[in-house]
Amino acid sequence: MIYRIHRLLRLKGMTSRFFFWVTVLVILTSALYVLVFIVIDKNHRINDATDKLQFELHNQHMIIENWVHDRLAEVRLFANFPVSKDGSIDIMATRFKFFHTHHKQFDSIVYIDKSGDVIIDTAAEQIISENRKINLKDRDYFKAAKSGKEYITDTAVSSNSQEPVIILSSPIIDDSGDFQGVVFGATYFSKLNQYLSQTIHSDTSEVMLINDKGKVLSSAMCQKESLIEGANNTFNVRLYNIIKNDPADNGVITFDQSEHGESLIAYTSLFDDRYYLVNKISKQEILAPHIQLIMLMITIGLLIIFIGFVIVIPVSKQLGRPFVSLVEATKQMRAGQYQTRIDPEKFTTSPTELQLLMHSFNDMAASVYKSKQTLKELSNTDGLTGIANRRYFEDRLEEIWQKAVQNKTPTSLIFVDVDYFKKYNDQFGHLMGDSCLIQLAHAMKSAVGTNDYLLARYGGEEFVVTMPNTSKGNAQKLAEEIRQEVSNLQIRRTKDQSNQYVTVSLGVATVIPTDTMTKEDLIQLADQSLYEAKSAGRNQVIVKEKDQDKHN
Repeated sequence: MIYRIHRLLRLKGMTSRFFFWVTVLVILTSALYVLVFIVIDKNHRINDATDKLQFELHNQHMIIENWVHDRLAEVRLFANFPVSKDGSIDIMATRFKFFHTHHKQFDSIVYIDKSGDVIIDTAAEQIISENRKINLKDRDYFKAAKSGKEYITDTAVSSNSQEPVIILSSPIIDDSGDFQGVVFGATYFSKLNQYLSQTIHSDTSEVMLINDKGKVLSSAMCQKESLIEGANNTFNVRLYNIIKNDPADNGVITFDQSEHGESLIAYTSLFDDRYYLVNKISKQEILAPHIQLIMLMITIGLLIIFIGFVIVIPVSKQLGRPFVSLVEATKQMRAGQYQTRIDPEKFTTSPTELQLLMHSFNDMAASVYKSKQTLKELSNTDGLTGIANRRYFEDRLEEIWQKAVQNKTPTSLIFVDVDYFKKYNDQFGHLMGDSCLIQLAHAMKSAVGTNDYLLARYGGEEFVVTMPNTSKGNAQKLAEEIRQEVSNLQIRRTKDQSNQYVTVSLGVATVIPTDTMTKEDLIQLADQSLYEAKSAGRNQVIVKEKDQDKHN
């Protein structure tokens, strides 16, 4: 067999025969290497794309949950206003209108009394006249409110702005535990679409929120390669049935959409399986760099054969080493080590394309880490004052409380409320009111310092300071310093020359926690102190203490 090949090709010399067989060996080896690489790299890219799709779905899941949680917390705040529980319609209408005017997330804020009549609607008349009232007691959110439950509806079209909105409702329960009505906010879905659009980084990506009937409620995409069918925003029926029948309610599948080819689909359920979040990317886009890399390798392989078998082995090693480093770095990223980076200096002799790949990986890793940090910071910071928000305060207070229960150490809390702030807004306008709150926050932050204390905005013109391992005396001292810092600002409260300045009232509470107490006891005690400070004339500090013996 070998002899016949030699005769056929007229390979008479030893050098020509050696070069021929080495060339054949290099070609076969190169072909085998390329074939193995095609299989491994394709699977590697699909797996990486799957991980990235799941990671993006997790971020999108957090965005939706945080967005709904924040909007629902605002509606819950309206329902928990003392004036809401007391049925003070005029004050409620004023507060609702103020919030609606200065917070553009809501299309309208509506109050429905316990009989189901719409009393306040900020998108229409501030207070609905008797002859124009409508009754909504047959709505699901009103039925849920009567049972003491909050509710999230599907999308509806606002009669005011003609934009899609989602309704979030919270019941009004008075201090006696009786149902007094419901407050709901109709918030724009376009805001959510904006946030979701920022998470899309490829041409064929699409993220959708669908309800349990298969209707698309929200959709963000780069190109018109959508899973939406028809003009009524219906999700792809075949894919919806696959997702709906999955008992795990989350996962990643490959779906063949005949007109657009195969796509990777990641999905997860939301809000007690009432909604599904779906993320999609085309396989064609995932494998495009893979095809380009294969073509590049074939070209390099032909050049290697042309130059000679002598340099094939070292070049192969040089090409393989960066990929090994990239694989290891990718594994570390997959394990949650988002600060992983590849040192480009180790690959200065590698081809430019591979060096660019290393830099691209480092840029991607830095972007993922920055996005994760930014998302965490945004979720914990008050957008106006720059200090901690209520959500972060509640998380931090839970940590402090658990340590205090374990160590039996005193824990103090200060509630701070700006005196006559509504009158200040009436005098100077809400923009100056925002500026006033920012100045007060900076002054209070200066008084609190950089220790373990936390200053947070509790809501509106109310602030709170948590003080772990702090006695009553030290808490009272800090409260007086805060009150004095605010007074030193000498922010005029009126436009006349009456030398009336903005002041604050402070309620201080100190407890030594026990297993039978909760952090809500501490909050209630501080809130009672604040109420007494305001009732006693404002611009003062009232302190209350509850130790273990007193509690028992």
